[in-house]
Amino acid sequence: MMRCQVISLLLFVAVCPGLSAAFSPGRATASSDWALKAYQNVQDAGEPTMSRRDTLMTTLGTMAALATAATLSSRTPEKAAYSAIGVETLPTIDDAIRVIDASCDRTFLHAVVASDYRFLYRGVDPALAGISPSPTVRTEPCDLLDPSTYGSEEAAKYFSRLDDAMQRRGSPVLPRNGHLATTSAEEAARWGQAASVWPLGEGAHFAWYADGGTFWPDHRNDGAGAADVIVDGVDCGRMNLVDALEGESCEILFHANRFLTVPASMEEDLREKLRNSFII
Repeated sequence: MMRCQVISLLLFVAVCPGLSAAFSPGRATASSDWALKAYQNVQDAGEPTMSRRDTLMTTLGTMAALATAATLSSRTPEKAAYSAIGVETLPTIDDAIRVIDASCDRTFLHAVVASDYRFLYRGVDPALAGISPSPTVRTEPCDLLDPSTYGSEEAAKYFSRLDDAMQRRGSPVLPRNGHLATTSAEEAARWGQAASVWPLGEGAHFAWYADGGTFWPDHRNDGAGAADVIVDGVDCGRMNLVDALEGESCEILFHANRFLTVPASMEEDLREKLRNSFII
């Protein structure tokens, strides 16, 4: 029994360098090597094979759970948020139509119909799109304040300044809680597989620059001022979402907890089914 306890203790150190690193950075590798050698010495002492196997399996299971918990607890909230993503694949375009009918934000859907079915697009990461492009319901992190999104510290600073300026105006959609999409499928394809975007649930919000175009690069040279940003439902009488959807290569910042994406390759089928479905 004593030998089993020693083996368990040694395995704790040996199989969990990640756990050791969480509490003693820089010591994990040395501790692991020492423990494995010590474990081999204990093993050679001659304890029955079945007892060693039982000890090994029990300890490995426990240590794996502890190592996972230690790794997660060591992450910053921001890094954990950026790594979170949920993707639900829908089998057919008819399933996508049912999701649009049941859950698509009505302000957005009405604007699509009023614009004669002009769509908004987003580039979908090919690694998450699946081998066969299919409609998906997605939950993605809001990453505009992350320098790695554009590979630029200046871009992250720009969106941070814009976030502050829009917040002072009382905008419900901000770079910190929004995603960017574009009225151009070609522009969306620069970020991945182009797919039309359909915000789901209540409380979606939209914003865009009055002169259209992209948010970044900052071709307006205005230092991320929010004076020319139109917020749907706030800047009433200036422009509406229909105008934005009809714009040429116009980026739109939208806030929604979930959204549906439908591959651009299915666009004509989707548009025809929407026209014939009488969804309002």
